[in-house]
Amino acid sequence: LMSLPDFSEEDSPFAAELKVVANFKKAILMCAGAAAQQLMMQLEQEQEILMYIADMAIDTFQAESLVLRAIKMNANGHKNEKLAADIARTFIADAADRISHCGKNAINAFAEGDTQRMMLLGIKRFTKTISYNTKEARRRIALRLIEEGSYNF
Repeated sequence: LMSLPDFSEEDSPFAAELKVVANFKKAILMCAGAAAQQLMMQLEQEQEILMYIADMAIDTFQAESLVLRAIKMNANGHKNEKLAADIARTFIADAADRISHCGKNAINAFAEGDTQRMMLLGIKRFTKTISYNTKEARRRIALRLIEEGSYNF
């Protein structure tokens, strides 16, 4: 968690998305670990902090699941592979904001001073995503779903 950011780039499809999901996991570990260290046995009484961490984990699990599904569809040449990529990238863009929000709220609930500032910088770093036009992706997703008349994923 305290290491320098990795600036290497992979050429494989969805490498950037997998890196974002890995960073989401680091954000969860940072918040949960610091909360456990700071609050110790009192953590079980801090339901709001646990809720924020749980929400971060749920979004991370969903993002990873969508990316893995898109990778599998891409590898198999599935007819909806581009749509699966749109769905995964759109979800990641939205999840990054939610994870950032939950992380900030959790950190602000138990940390103070320099520790708080450093952890907030960590959340900002770990929830940074690549720019993606979600408006156009949502339109492509909606158009396909309307054409097919159902959700076939």
